[in-house]
This record gives sequence, C-alpha cells and structure tokens, in this order.
Amino acid sequence: AVTDPTKKAELQKDLDRAQELLDAKNAAAATEKAKQDAALKAVNELFNNNTPTTDAIKGTTDQAAIDAAKALVNAVTDPTKKAELQKDLDRAQELLDAKNAAAATEKAKQDAALKAVNELFNNNTPTTDAIKGTTDQAAIDAAKALVNAVTDPTKKAELQKDLNRAQELLDASNVLAIPQLNPMTEASTVFSGKLDVSKYNPGTIRISINNAPAIIVAVDANGNFSYSIGNRKVGDVISVDYKDAKGQYNAATKASITVTSAASNVTINKMTENDDTVTGKAAPNAKVRYVVGGQAVNVGYADANGNYSMYIGKQKVGTVVGVEAFDPSTSQYKAAVTTTVIAVNVTIQAMTNATDTVTGTAPMNAKLRFLINGVAVNVGTADASGNYSKYVGTQLVGTTVAVEMLNPETGKYELAKTTTVTGAPKSVNYTVAALTTDNDTLTGTAPANAKLRFSINGNLVSVITADASGNYSKFIGKQKAGVVVSVELLNENTNQYTAPQSVTVTTGTGNSTLAPVINTITEGQGVVTGTVPTSVTTVRVWVNGVAQTMVSATNGNFTWTKANLKAGDTVKVDYKDATGTWISAEKVVTK
Repeated sequence: AVTDPTKKAELQKDLDRAQELLDAKNAAAATEKAKQDAALKAVNELFNNNTPTTDAIKGTTDQAAIDAAKALVNAVTDPTKKAELQKDLDRAQELLDAKNAAAATEKAKQDAALKAVNELFNNNTPTTDAIKGTTDQAAIDAAKALVNAVTDPTKKAELQKDLNRAQELLDASNVLAIPQLNPMTEASTVFSGKLDVSKYNPGTIRISINNAPAIIVAVDANGNFSYSIGNRKVGDVISVDYKDAKGQYNAATKASITVTSAASNVTINKMTENDDTVTGKAAPNAKVRYVVGGQAVNVGYADANGNYSMYIGKQKVGTVVGVEAFDPSTSQYKAAVTTTVIAVNVTIQAMTNATDTVTGTAPMNAKLRFLINGVAVNVGTADASGNYSKYVGTQLVGTTVAVEMLNPETGKYELAKTTTVTGAPKSVNYTVAALTTDNDTLTGTAPANAKLRFSINGNLVSVITADASGNYSKFIGKQKAGVVVSVELLNENTNQYTAPQSVTVTTGTGNSTLAPVINTITEGQGVVTGTVPTSVTTVRVWVNGVAQTMVSATNGNFTWTKANLKAGDTVKVDYKDATGTWISAEKVVTK
C-alpha cells in the first residue's frame, strides 16, 4: 500500500530479510526434526518390536548397529531429545554387552565340553568310532558334566550324540568280562573262579590244562564255577575261556594261572610312599606275619579267599616290607615275600590364592584326577613329556588341592600329592563416590578386577566388575534426592559379599536452575507437554497470567490438557526449586 518508492524499497528490504531469517529458522527446525526422527528410528530399531520399553534388543542388533545409531544421536542438537535418545542407546549397549558376555561364557563351556568329549576317542576324533584304552566311566561322567553345562540345544545335541557313542563303546568293551581265577598250589585239588555276569552270562566255561581242553563246566547265576581237578604238579598252567554272544570261543575271555609250590603261594602287592596298608594273597585262612624294615610289627590271617590286609602306616621310599606265612608242619614262619616302597613319581607345584591352575609332573601320559578339599572336580592326562596342567579356578587360602594317579593294575585312582593354598589376604577396601540428582552413573574404586554388586533402596540391581586399575562405573540413571544406593564387594578371602557401603542421593545444583521446556502448543489441540528436572514432581500452569492448576511430573515429564486454548494465548509453566524460588518458562499458542 506504500506508494513512496524509496520508503517502499527500504521496507521491502527488511521484509525480505525477515523472510530469509524465517526460512533459515524453518529449514534448521526441519533439519533438526529429520535428525531426531532418523536417530529415534535407529534407536527404536535396536529393540524388539522397535520399542525400547520391551527392554530387549533384537537378535540382529550388534555393535555396528549401535554405533550407527550413536552417530545419529550425536547429530541431534536438542539437549532434551538427545538425552532421551542417549538413555535408550545406553540401555541397548548394556543389553548387548550382557548378551556378548553370555555368549563368551557359553562358548567357553562348549569348547571345554568339546575337548572333553573328543579326548574320549582315539586321536581325539569321534569319527574314529573307537575310544581310547584309558577312557573309563569316570572320564565319560566328567565329560557328561561339561556337556550338561552347555545351553545351546543344537551344540548340546551334537556333543551328546558323541558322548552317547563313547558310552556305547565303553559298555561294549565291558561285556566280555575276564574270569577271575583262584590260585592253586600243588596241594590243591579244586580249581575255581568267578565271572562277572552282570552284562553277559555264557552259561558254561571251558577249562584247559597246559593248553589242552579238559572239560566244560557250568557257570551259576552269580558267575561262580569250580571243578575237582585233582593234584597238579608245579608249573602246570590251568586256563579258561568261554563263548561270546556269537557262540564262538573268544580269545578276549581267556585267563590262566600257574600251579605253584605250596611253600611259595604268598604274594605281596606293590607299595608306594602314599600307601599305608600292606595287601596280597596267601592260602585261604593262612596265618601271616608282617615285617617292616626287618622287624616284625604284627600278625593276622588271610580271609577265606586268601586275601590279607594290614595297616602299617605310610613308609619312606626304600623301606622293605615283607609278609611271612606260618607253616603248621614246622611251627615256623617261612621266608618273607617282600616289596620295596617306591616313590609315586608325581609332583604338584605350590599354589597361592592368585593361582587358578594346578600344575606338576607325572609319568608320561598318566591319567590323573584333581580334587579340591577332597572332592574330585576334574580329570586330565599328563603329556608325552610328563607335564600336566588343569584349570581349577582361584582358591581360598587353606584349601587343599590334590592330584591322584590312575593305577592301571587296580583301575583305581590313588592319592599322589597334595598342596595347601597359601597367600596374603586379598584387599577388601573400596569406595563409593557421592551421588546427586545430576548424576546418572555410579562410580568408585575397588581392588583390581574385583566383583561388586549394588542395590537401590535395598533392591539388588546388578553386578559390576572393577577394571585393571581398580575403577568401576555403572549407569543407573538419574535418581531422586533421598534414594539410597548401596555397594557390596565380593571378599575373595571368604567368597562372601562384604557389608554394604551406602550413599544417599542429594539435590544437585543443576536441578535448581534448569528452566522448564515447553513443547509447541497448537490451537485446537489444547495439549501442553514438556519437561522439567527429574527431581521435580509437580508444576504449576498459567494461561494469560492466570494460574490454572498444579500438574504432576513423572520422570521429568508433564502433560496438561485445556481444550479452549487459542492462538496467541500465553502459557506459563513454573516450579519451586530447592531454595523455594519459582523457575518458569512461557510458550505462545500457535495456529
């Protein structure tokens, strides 16, 4: 409407500038909105159903996805929106870290189980379909315990299949039992023995004398058999064998004894420095005398099967232990049958409470069993150089760690060596940093790599691990003033958590000066929303200078609805800070 060209040009120039500024402002707002939308979409898509409140990330969410979302969040400039996005992003990172830790634990369990199962087979390879000669029930049971610890159903099924096959092969090898024959002297007239028929009873057994078949006799339901063979001369070989399930005499079932002189039918078993009892065989019910280092120490009797046993205490390496049989015809003890106490040839290295692996030496390829305070925890095998190593975890001071070696003659593990865990007490000093309503992370110091757990208002929340420098931190979100946060340290000397150290959240300086943020209010909608510090629980709402109502704020968010708000109305929101001062902000309703 202005007609003066000069004045009109001046006004038009300012008007054009205003339009440029508005366009720039709108473009910036649109750019920011696009950044927020992109970041929100990326963060939401990290979670199941694209919803952070599910508190569960998708199976496809990995570190690359989180890093990509993080880059988009970093591009957001609105501090309130950015904080909301960062909170969900941090939670996604925590869930991924926990998932990765669980996956690493599961991988370690799978590797341990796979190694144990493979080592049951020749060449450590199940496809050989043949188990090692050293594979026994204890080894299979130990592998079974490791397989049971695997949680992945597919991997567990694969391992269980090979474990079942190893059990089948072991069971098959145990079917054809070797007959146990009672000794005979030239004075004996009855040959007898026993067969383990728990898995298979052939019904009969063949007896041969000096490799010539003599007779077939019955095997009773308990596996016993006998035959009146008459007197045999010294040196005669009496043997037995029986038919397998296919009806063929099987060489694997053969056993034999040699007839001995009546004066030399006493045997004594080997003794090591760990043995405290002398054992062996003599004539049934024979009277025997026990000799240690040339001195008689006790007398006793063999049982009805000719077995004798007497406690003499552990003896030093090189000590000669003997057994003398009493001869009723002369009322004299016969010359002693002796054995010399030998070393075990197993060593165990000293352990401290910082050591997690038991190591030492043993005969090459010896099969070993490891015990903690008398309880077997694992088995292993010495390598070709005679070295062994087995992870048992760190142990408390005073714990007894032992290694036993399998005696191939008896098929039993025998105590070899022990060591007692030593070491200085582990530190139990730790600190908890003070917290205010401004803080969202729990921090403090503790011994390096220590484990801690924390509670909020008495409710256990999570565990924390200190780093190698002894520092720990855990995102807990901003807490209200008065909330009590407690931290407990796992005492490695007792394996128990210490009494808690607690801090009470105080009001931070940031909460007393942060003005409310009011979101855009549009005419016709009549919805007023925004944010205040998380410590604020109630806000006051004004319209055109007139107080309307008090509105609750939850986690720093408030919402109030007034349907008749018009464009141009001024809405004010305020709250009282810690000093009693009203902190306010205003927003004009737009069309």
